Amino acid sequence: DGYRYVGAAACNNNNNDLETWWWRVICPDGAFLRQGLELNTAHLATLQFGSLVNLKRKVINEMGLSRLQSSDDGWVSEILNPLSGQRGPICVPLPLSVPILVKVTYSRGAVIRSNLELSSPIVRHAPVNTVLSVIKKCYSEHPRDKCIVRYELSTGGWISGNLNAPSFDSIIQVVGEDPAFDPNN
Repeated sequence: DGYRYVGAAACNNNNNDLETWWWRVICPDGAFLRQGLELNTAHLATLQFGSLVNLKRKVINEMGLSRLQSSDDGWVSEILNPLSGQRGPICVPLPLSVPILVKVTYSRGAVIRSNLELSSPIVRHAPVNTVLSVIKKCYSEHPRDKCIVRYELSTGGWISGNLNAPSFDSIIQVVGEDPAFDPNN
């Protein structure tokens, strides 16, 4: 598809680490890496089309734009600023190359919701030590100051990796790749 790198999804195959999350720059003009959260902060570099960037956090800034913090503490926008008259994504997450298994480690278990956002209805509860298959990783849009990493389950529904507040304790732990995964299905 015109990308400079082939097979880059293998970057997300380190399934022992839920924190490492690679995204690809898909905007033909690249992505501006800025020093701060707001667009008026210093321009550090321009990440070229096809570049991979390791992102660690998402925040909605004062203008209402989704901003992503890179592992080197610079910030890029997830989508083009609508005030510029343009629309479309700048960066997209690389998909998990293989579904991963996670075990619920939180003593009260994990709440499974119907959709990505925490405001969606609860569909079921997974008790402690339940093993679940994760097929997708996304950021929620809320809370705006610390968007939550959410995981889509192969059986339907979404869970969080950590409590939302006050302690942000971990809820799940990676067990490994899902041995039931069949790329032909």
